[in-house]
Amino acid sequence: MLELRWRIKPSAVILIVVVVVLVLRYGYDTLVDERHWLHAAYDRMLIEKQRRLDTVTLSWDAVDRYQKLEQGIQTRVTTLNNQIKTGGGKAHIQETRKELEQLISGLDLLKEKYPWLNAKEPYLSLMEIMKESGLRVTNARLLYNQRVYHYNVMCRLFPYVLFARLLGYKQEHYLQTEATGVRYR
Repeated sequence: MLELRWRIKPSAVILIVVVVVLVLRYGYDTLVDERHWLHAAYDRMLIEKQRRLDTVTLSWDAVDRYQKLEQGIQTRVTTLNNQIKTGGGKAHIQETRKELEQLISGLDLLKEKYPWLNAKEPYLSLMEIMKESGLRVTNARLLYNQRVYHYNVMCRLFPYVLFARLLGYKQEHYLQTEATGVRYR
């Protein structure tokens, strides 16, 4: 009988163990990094949604104040014009002029604080702000869905699937648009 004996050198065993450990370490680190980027993309999407809410709320308030100031100015100008035409008392005319000046200075302050109110109609500016903030949220959602795709693929590939199962990592769900009524996480 022919007997084959394999002699394995200790240095070869050490080399094999080192290679296996390095491969396992790389696989684990890659999976953890991918999950980290997934959570970062989700957090960015949440930040953009909050930013949209804050921006639209502040812009809506500015447009509302602008509209009220404009209405007040128009009312005071009409009142002042009627007082001048009817020969109203000089004291009433001066009082109306003061009120008008205060409203105009309030309007100037509002335009300084929100320069976009100067450039266009306030409601058109508000619509542009809402559109831009909606696009930022959509882009953040698309980035998150892209990260979900990469993460889910990685969770199915060898050797990452071993770590995913061992550590309890599960595939994530894609985010849908808000109109579908799907809740996030």
